[in-house]
Amino acid sequence: MVLPLKIVVKERKLELDSEEITTVTRTLKVAFDNNMVVYDAINHIKKGLANIEAGRDHGLFRLCPENDSLSVWLNEGRTLGSYDLKSGDVLEFKKKTRMLRVRLMDESEKVILIDESEKVVQILRTVCEKVGLTNPSEFGFTVEQMSKCTDEFQGVDPNDKVVLRKKYYFHDQQLDPSNLVLINLIYVQARDDILSGKHPCSLEEAIQFAGLQVQVECGPHQPEIHKPGFLDLEKFLPQEYAKDKSVEKKIFNEHRKNIPLTAHNAKYRYVQLCRALKTYGTTFFLVKEYMKVVIIIFVALRDAPSPDLQGKQKLVPVLLGVNRDSIMKADQETKRILVTWKLPQVLRWASGPNHFTLDFGDDRPRYTVQTTEGESISQLLYGYVQFHVGKKFEETYALPEDTAVSFTSIESVEGH
Repeated sequence: MVLPLKIVVKERKLELDSEEITTVTRTLKVAFDNNMVVYDAINHIKKGLANIEAGRDHGLFRLCPENDSLSVWLNEGRTLGSYDLKSGDVLEFKKKTRMLRVRLMDESEKVILIDESEKVVQILRTVCEKVGLTNPSEFGFTVEQMSKCTDEFQGVDPNDKVVLRKKYYFHDQQLDPSNLVLINLIYVQARDDILSGKHPCSLEEAIQFAGLQVQVECGPHQPEIHKPGFLDLEKFLPQEYAKDKSVEKKIFNEHRKNIPLTAHNAKYRYVQLCRALKTYGTTFFLVKEYMKVVIIIFVALRDAPSPDLQGKQKLVPVLLGVNRDSIMKADQETKRILVTWKLPQVLRWASGPNHFTLDFGDDRPRYTVQTTEGESISQLLYGYVQFHVGKKFEETYALPEDTAVSFTSIESVEGH
């Protein structure tokens, strides 16, 4: 059976004046045999492109703009027909390897050669190896201007930068103080979370953190330099404490205690203190929970025996947090922990395009929130559950929408 396809040939070129990568495209119409192996189809295309240097790093990519999850690199060992291609479908012929711009949390940048036909878990291993990290399973990518981790590289433009962030907190109790790269990255992320209020802390704790941060950024205490008026408090304290100018003297008193510490040791001490906070290692999602509000309607009649009680659902914003041991609900404004559920309490969970649900079994009411990040919450929770049940961690799974997952069996069942 003949299968006519449109082949979009893509060539990437580096513009020397702007250092940006531009893509030159042209389209070919090629008729293939439906039973042709992808490897042979690639060689067939190469023969018709005498003026393009196409080596082993070229491949065929099926782009599905309507659904990124269906976009896929064609396996060279499979036939074209196995991909349910139809007459007139479009395939891209392009290099599988490219340079990826990676920004670390300390603002440093690396440019690393990756094979984007590989799964993200393998790309993570490659990047972590290049920057000196030995625990790639605990990290994830976010694209600049995006707030959530990406599990697909198909939507990442060659000119985009991805940020390498710590995503999971499996082994922080055994943090190696000699690992300079890891300590630095965790310190920077912890510092940013303290200053932004993601990790709420008391004023006394905030002063301790600030004293260590001054040691890292300004060196050992020097009385003639480090005195009130020297610091921009907004860069060293959470917003709720930064307006009190009298705090600066207390910060320098704390800073004075850290004179023996090197910058690296101060970072390690900072991380140790941060780990003592209840919210450390917790990823929070802003969601809306359903709260039943009782509205009392008084009937304006003299002989009315009682007011009319009516129940109404109201959406209230809260923070839903996930960490290696529990799921917690926190107040959006104060970050105060309202409820904590240990992971073994969760029988299963389900996510959909606009919701996330926890099921505790034993006829206890389910907890449902409205959110567009249900899949991200589900995948994060799934990773921690895998860790607890002792299975080998990997990020190659893809949980479909409206899939419920059981803590006890880790099985996909019908969604709600």
